[in-house]
Amino acid sequence: MNLQAITVVILTLLLCTYNAKLSENVSVRASKAWLLLSQETKAAQVRWNPLGYQGLIPGKSTKADVKRKFGKPLWAGPFEEEGSKYKPDANKSEELYEYQDVAGFKGRITIVFDARYGRTRKIWLYPQHLSLQQVMEKYGNSYVERASKLGPCPGKKEVAKFKPPQKKEFPRFLVYPHLGMYLSVGEDSLVKEIGYLSFCQMS
Repeated sequence: MNLQAITVVILTLLLCTYNAKLSENVSVRASKAWLLLSQETKAAQVRWNPLGYQGLIPGKSTKADVKRKFGKPLWAGPFEEEGSKYKPDANKSEELYEYQDVAGFKGRITIVFDARYGRTRKIWLYPQHLSLQQVMEKYGNSYVERASKLGPCPGKKEVAKFKPPQKKEFPRFLVYPHLGMYLSVGEDSLVKEIGYLSFCQMS
């Protein structure tokens, strides 16, 4: 076989390899897009059901209810004060109660109230150590997975414009509409945050 023939064979093999990789990348992207579409279709069929945490219901429970359940907070005050990592929604007046290791929960609990009416809006739990496996055993797999950049409650326009990344990003969000909660899961498969909300957009 002469040099020209060998060159043609090598170029042909390289071209085949490139086409195979290109086809694989397209297939992976299409698969991710289809998975996202399936997830959002599933989400749209389920209503948000705010069951709350230990009898405290976002949108209903008051400061008095929280104190009866957890006692006096470790810290309390408006969001702009130092002492909380929470960043409030724009143009909303909110107050916080923060607890540590109460009612059988190991970790920090942040409760967000409407400053005017004193009703609970959101409840956040930050567990010291809770694995994804433990969550699956307790809550099952009837969740909607949301990408890190989307957050747990994206709007319809955000979902429509979103392009799934080639590599999974963290934290990722597992949303349980029927339980009115979501989980933030890190790359180490540990739950970083549990959120109980009065409402979450399920596109």
